[in-house]
Formats: sequence, C-alpha cells, structure tokens
Amino acid sequence: MNKITLVIISLWVSFSGYAQHDKGLSFGLKGGVQINSAILPDVTLNENVNAVLSGDDVIKGNPQLADFKLNFKTGVFAKYEDGFGFTMFEVNYTPTKIYKEFKFNAGTELFPDITYSKIDESYAYLDLALSYNVYVYKNIFFSLGASPSFLLSYSGNIAPQKSDLRIFTGFGVKLNDAVAITTRAELGINEVYKDSYIHHIMIPISVAINL
Repeated sequence: MNKITLVIISLWVSFSGYAQHDKGLSFGLKGGVQINSAILPDVTLNENVNAVLSGDDVIKGNPQLADFKLNFKTGVFAKYEDGFGFTMFEVNYTPTKIYKEFKFNAGTELFPDITYSKIDESYAYLDLALSYNVYVYKNIFFSLGASPSFLLSYSGNIAPQKSDLRIFTGFGVKLNDAVAITTRAELGINEVYKDSYIHHIMIPISVAINL
C-alpha cells in the first residue's frame, strides 16, 4: 500500500499546485449508495442421474448475475472545467459484496428445492478513477472513464486478485455550482479470482459537493 499512497499524494499535490493558477480546477467530496452484483458462471446441478453415472459433469456453466446488494461508496475528487465538460480524478473507498445461492429442484414433493452451494464474500477496494464528463443538455452531463482498483481487504479463505481495472459510463445532473448528483455502471475487466470468470458489477449513485 505504500506505493499506492505515494501515487495518491503526488497526484493530489500536483492538482493542488495547479489549482492556485487556474480557476477551472476545484476539489470536493463524493459519496452515496452503491448497488453491487457480479457476473458469475451459472452453476446448475445436472439432474440427469444416468448422465452423471456415465461420467457427465455434475456442474455446468453459463453466465449469470449474482444477487443485487446495497452498499456505499465514498471519496474525494479534483475536477477541471473546460467549457464543454470537465475532467474528474477521484480517490474512492469502495466496499462491495458478491452473494448468490445455487439451488436445484428435484421435481418431487419428497425432495424440495435444496441449496447446495453459496457465494457470500465481501471486499474493499481503493479506486483511482479518471473520467471525462461532457455536458449534453444544460446541466446534464454524460460520463466515460476507467478506474484501476486495489484490494484493501476481503472475507473468506480464498484470496482474490490484488487489483482490478474497471470501466464505467453514466450520467449526472449539476444542481448548482457546488452540488451534482451522478450515477454510473462499472464493470470489472479483471477476474475477481484467477480463472473464475467472476467479474464485479457496481452501480454507484453519488452526491458530489465542491469545497
């Protein structure tokens, strides 16, 4: 974490120094709620007993979504207005969760739905997000950006990948010179666990306040 901290401090000092000479640059706080999910391989029990006895796979995979869970996201930002829109650099603390129960239906009254597997893991990341936001109509803006993210902590016994790269797009509304409301969809490019085909999905809804 030392190298990450040095990068953050260096970038922040650079922005601060530039802000003294340019009125287009401002700083602020950002925070709000976040909807969490993930892309998972669809784990489905093979109910054909004869096929299983013949050597067929018990578990087969197709993409599906994890359950949607509510969390939060908070951080600080530096913003530079250029007339057409603004560039924003953010440092965010992002906790997230992946939860999914896998069930099968035996198809009889004697054997009801049975949970045979469950993913229930929590994570926390430090995100360095960079985006460009262009005004499309009055105070409404469209956002496009990317965010390298560094793992801070996790639950469970299996260690996730230490970093992730997320791409995101969204929109926001500038209420006045000091306050804006934003929402966006973020997709993790890297797998959460190596060779797992699991990718984070995050939908933060935030309030940005200029200081």
